[in-house]
Amino acid sequence: MNWYKKAQSLRLTPDQHLSVSDSYSESVFPNAENRLEKVSSQKILEQFADEKGYRSSLDYILCSLYPEMEKFCRDYYGGAGKKLKDLFPAKELDRIDTILEKAIVVFETKYQIELTK
Repeated sequence: MNWYKKAQSLRLTPDQHLSVSDSYSESVFPNAENRLEKVSSQKILEQFADEKGYRSSLDYILCSLYPEMEKFCRDYYGGAGKKLKDLFPAKELDRIDTILEKAIVVFETKYQIELTK
């Protein structure tokens, strides 16, 4: 079989993927973003985020851990709010980044345990 016939048999299946690039928490939590990219449970987190109306898994996790952030996040989504980096000092964002990274590890561990049951 030549390459042309093989290429004809391939199918493109669209896949929806939430991206961090248009999120409220964009680029202020590099450690958490890096950890999130590595977890096998990312799809389930994206599904939770989508169901709750968040643009990214990280926004969902942030607002789940810090419910007071939800108003800021929703305002940003509506075009009336500022990004986190414009609202909070870098030191506070670094502290939250560490907490988010740990929360992702805990979620991943719990997810893996549930899969083995």
